[in-house]
Amino acid sequence: MPNVVFSVVVFILVVLLLLCIALIIASLSKQKLQMEQLPACERVDLMSHKEHTMLADLNKAGEKNGLVAFPRVGLGNILRVKPGSDNADAWHKLLCAEYVDFVVCEADTAKVRLAVLHGDNISALRKGQLEQLERVCGKAGIPVLVVRDYNMAGLEKALAQKVGPVKRRGASPQAPAPGMEVLEEAAAV
Repeated sequence: MPNVVFSVVVFILVVLLLLCIALIIASLSKQKLQMEQLPACERVDLMSHKEHTMLADLNKAGEKNGLVAFPRVGLGNILRVKPGSDNADAWHKLLCAEYVDFVVCEADTAKVRLAVLHGDNISALRKGQLEQLERVCGKAGIPVLVVRDYNMAGLEKALAQKVGPVKRRGASPQAPAPGMEVLEEAAAV
């Protein structure tokens, strides 16, 4: 009799295990189906005309000082949560959900020197959000430049004031980055 009870229990456990596996497989195939049905298409424009113009102007204003601008950068890419902080995962998710319109970096080191908020996006910020962004970036040593309307002379002056002098690593702006010489020679062959 104990062997029969044991056999029945084992049979029931095996059936439950197979049922769980079947449910998991069905759930995964349903998720796959949903992703395949996503009505996706190529974005025509990555930036508005104003944003594209601002990016070009930031690069032009910064090129004399060895600076380069990048558009729409997530705060999680330029800031990190201090290791060992309470709720580090939650803070990291919060950083990854926010972005700045542009960052200005040193061209030869990619060190972030400035976060830039531009035009229409500033008015979309909730009350106190700009001050909070300035405080958080300030703690990391990254100043924030708010640009509403500008001209090139004003933009160059604002970059110089916020970023200050850039210490160059001895490479001229025309020199290729380390390792790029090999790629350029291979392309010439």
